[in-house]
Amino acid sequence: DRYASQSTGYSLHDLTAAISKVRYRSMNEIQAAAKILEAITSYVLLHELISVKHERLIEKLDRYIADHIADPITSRQLCQALHVGRTRLYDVARQSLGMGITAYITLKRMEKARSLLADFDLSIAQIALMTGYGDYTYFCKVFRKVHHITPTRYRRKTG
Repeated sequence: DRYASQSTGYSLHDLTAAISKVRYRSMNEIQAAAKILEAITSYVLLHELISVKHERLIEKLDRYIADHIADPITSRQLCQALHVGRTRLYDVARQSLGMGITAYITLKRMEKARSLLADFDLSIAQIALMTGYGDYTYFCKVFRKVHHITPTRYRRKTG
């Protein structure tokens, strides 16, 4: 009794009482529980594998957008460059990024525009071209919509 108390913090009487309350299970019940645990483990492993594949696809997507930020980017080009179907590309974007491909490309372009406005003395028209906007006015409109400030004001604020 003293050994049980020292090693577990419970008395021998407490341990015996707890053991007597354990309900015995049939072999079928144990095997069924084992199959359930195996199915759960497989699901978790598959989910993790899919998550890793999604992360890799997002990394490739980011790299492609960064390399082609000044160019028009279509979903067809993305699918060809990333070797995925359109449905998978859109599903992964929604699941991993929480937005569609077009919105994500716009986000990346606006991040680049912010960086260029803050760090370089380029004209806003040059920055528009460098971030894939051939139309200066449209660039300013998108920038203001995303950042709630005009490019000119943003530059003054950060410069």
